[in-house]
Amino acid sequence: MISTTTSSVVRCSSFWLGEVPQTFPVSSVDVNAIAWFKYGLLQLFSFGYDYAGPAFVKSRENDPKFALAYAFEALNNFWPLWGKDDLAASNAIFSSMPGDATANHHEQLYIDAIRAHFNSSLENDTEARLSEAVTVISLVTESHPGDSTGLALLGLWRLVLSAEQAGAAAQSSISLADSNLKSALAIDPRHPAALHYQLHLYDSLDAAVAAKGLPAATLYPEVAQDASHGLHMPVHIQLRLANYTACFAADSLALQAADATCALYGLAGDEGCNMWNLYHSLEYLQFTGYQIGRWKDAMAMNTRMSNSIASAAAKQHPQLASLMLWFMRMDAREILDRAFVMLPQTQLLDVAMNCTNPEELVPGFWTSHTESGATLAHGLCQVFKFRPSADEANPQRVALSALRARFVEVPGEYGWEEPTNLSPWYIYQVNLMHVAMLDAADFFVQAQDSVNSDAKQSLFTQAWAHAANATSIEDVLVPVADSPTILFMSAHELYGMLLLMTGEKAHAAMASMAFAKARSSQGPQLATRLGQARAKALAGLPCEAAAWYEEVLAMMDQASDKADLPFWAELQQGLAMCQSPEDMRQRGAVLLSFNHSIEVFSNGQRGSDLPPYNQSTQSMVFPALVLLLALSVAACSLCSRLVRQRHPYLLCRKEDEEDHKELICQSESA
Repeated sequence: MISTTTSSVVRCSSFWLGEVPQTFPVSSVDVNAIAWFKYGLLQLFSFGYDYAGPAFVKSRENDPKFALAYAFEALNNFWPLWGKDDLAASNAIFSSMPGDATANHHEQLYIDAIRAHFNSSLENDTEARLSEAVTVISLVTESHPGDSTGLALLGLWRLVLSAEQAGAAAQSSISLADSNLKSALAIDPRHPAALHYQLHLYDSLDAAVAAKGLPAATLYPEVAQDASHGLHMPVHIQLRLANYTACFAADSLALQAADATCALYGLAGDEGCNMWNLYHSLEYLQFTGYQIGRWKDAMAMNTRMSNSIASAAAKQHPQLASLMLWFMRMDAREILDRAFVMLPQTQLLDVAMNCTNPEELVPGFWTSHTESGATLAHGLCQVFKFRPSADEANPQRVALSALRARFVEVPGEYGWEEPTNLSPWYIYQVNLMHVAMLDAADFFVQAQDSVNSDAKQSLFTQAWAHAANATSIEDVLVPVADSPTILFMSAHELYGMLLLMTGEKAHAAMASMAFAKARSSQGPQLATRLGQARAKALAGLPCEAAAWYEEVLAMMDQASDKADLPFWAELQQGLAMCQSPEDMRQRGAVLLSFNHSIEVFSNGQRGSDLPPYNQSTQSMVFPALVLLLALSVAACSLCSRLVRQRHPYLLCRKEDEEDHKELICQSESA
């Protein structure tokens, strides 16, 4: 079914995955064993685990004494950044290696490093086990400094190790990983593994860090032209820079490559074929499609996922549980990325939106995050669609209470009460944040619907308290190397949305700040830019609102749905908000210095019954400052125009407290 060659360039039926460097040791003399090994290695480099494992088996079947093939078959049970590390299966492979298996000294160093990684005596101490593997594989690079593959794998191991560390230790591992990968690329600029792992290293919300990955993002798809994951990887950089159209284009190619791989293996009708790459790209296509106005395409991706899960369920597919993870995530995004976009404007959800109680899955790194996010989405869906009263006999209240009862079990069920391991601690905190978000929305809707003024005030107080709890958790979240790339929904985004739904001008500045903070945790998205525009409009700042609506328009792809988008009419009206002579003068000042945002942050103490970011309902200082900034914004026009991808805040502070005239503008990276 798969044809291979014996050269350093491996092709499978014209399937291009890159090149195995000549410096990599292969002692077997069997032509087929070498060819299958190199094919497996290239699949492993691009996380093609479903194909790497069988290739290594083929290799050792052709040469039963080829020890390196056994070792890399075992390594295929380590899925760095994807949460799989199967010690038992890997050690069983080592046990099956015949006693007369051979390896040269160079190969033996690799085998020793892989054995160290799967050291069962350290099964409960992942950091120690990874540290030992790093120490042993360092011997490869010390003994053979020209081995670019050894350097690439050392960089990967250190990157994964950093997810188990904290503080200076984690930063040291990341810095050393960066150095290792740069050294690998200095030897072989087209090394597929080094390019791949460097993209993961630079996957950061810090735009300056993410921008370092642009060269690899350009080259890696060229190097591994038919590797689905290789074509997807530029998304991890472009997403951080808010280049969503580039993301959509990359994942469109990645999805085609995944389908082509399944066809190559004769598995085009198998819903589980190439699952970890195919559905990964499908989910990202849905997400980025909603960001760039290609909603019909985004919904088509969700339809494909729904059809796949229905077909797999009918077949009782053995991978149905894993497929369910992708379905739950994409189903949640239909609510959070599509249904909620217009909620601040309409106060209602589409009646056709299906709000359910998602089926609970076994907790774990991915399942816990997915289960929590999906439950949050459907809980919020029930809150805003059915608006259940506090009456315990109310059928909608009964359903929501049942959902919440299971929802609050997720963090505790996951079992992390101390931050001894940063990766699961991050997920544990995210899950706690989700519960607080649901409670904030629930009390908010009850407050809106209450007819008793005292009860209304009490319910709003509780809503803002839960919102403060959720946002405070988000503010201290520290993602690590294997944390999920996209949060289901930022707590600050939900808080900003609730503030807009009050319709109160006094809340506009806080809503704007909430969306600004959401960008810092999830990057600039359609919902946050629309939120900023709506907040500025609510504040009575038409030109600042128009500037944000222009940001929204800039996100739209040339193939966007345009007039079919639910916010298109609002967008056109928003773009025309700045029309009067006075507005036009303001617009000229705003657009010069306003390329992305003008934000004023208040560090004042929160009121006991007020939403976060506010100081006092009695104080007019903050609204006066906002008005002052609107009138004085022309002073900020001296600030430099900032590139679209860097999303800075412009912070303006008073220099003269007496006449409030002089403003100093300084740009800071978000």
